[in-house]
Amino acid sequence: MLEPLPFALAATGCPPHAELAVSMAGAFHDVDAAVVDHSLDLLAEQIAPAPSDPVNALRAVAELWREELLPGATEESGAVDLDCLFIDRAMCGAGADPLIQALLAIEAGRRCGVPLGLVSNGRDHCVAHTRLEEPLVVRSPTGQLCDGRTLPPVLSWRCAHEACGLLLDEMERRLLRCNGLDQALRCAELRLHLPIDDKSLEQAQTKLAGVRARLN
Repeated sequence: MLEPLPFALAATGCPPHAELAVSMAGAFHDVDAAVVDHSLDLLAEQIAPAPSDPVNALRAVAELWREELLPGATEESGAVDLDCLFIDRAMCGAGADPLIQALLAIEAGRRCGVPLGLVSNGRDHCVAHTRLEEPLVVRSPTGQLCDGRTLPPVLSWRCAHEACGLLLDEMERRLLRCNGLDQALRCAELRLHLPIDDKSLEQAQTKLAGVRARLN
């Protein structure tokens, strides 16, 4: 069961990917965590009982992806779509950004006892089995099972904090393109709550200063 905390508190621990994504959404709008939790249970039921073999478990996740995980709106539609970056709204028919799709799949697996994790290069987001030695991944947003070595640059494991940072980066980018400065400032401020190294902290502070400068 999800137990999302206020973002500033949740970001200090080591929560599941989906739980931190719910906390992040709650920093922008009211979130019904019980509804999200129930929806995630229904999603997990689609792969339960999960195969014990890692490769077959990934195949089950790939099948779930193709049947249940909806893509979000593209920016080519002319509208800036933020709902697809919020895990609660993405599950309520808004459609999910590729990164949110990956987080949903990871949480569905977690609820079935399948140890999945996020691997990403910042552009390609994939789901991998933590106990599988071969580089087999499920790629978002297609749900295609593929060799991660074919996706340059190199994929690396991303924890919940890093995934949240990627979501905030994408949200801020979209908001700045449409001059949504107030919410872009919120993204920049939230990023500073994440446990990041000194170099990343400096970059986050620079981004925050840049958004503040555009507000003045």
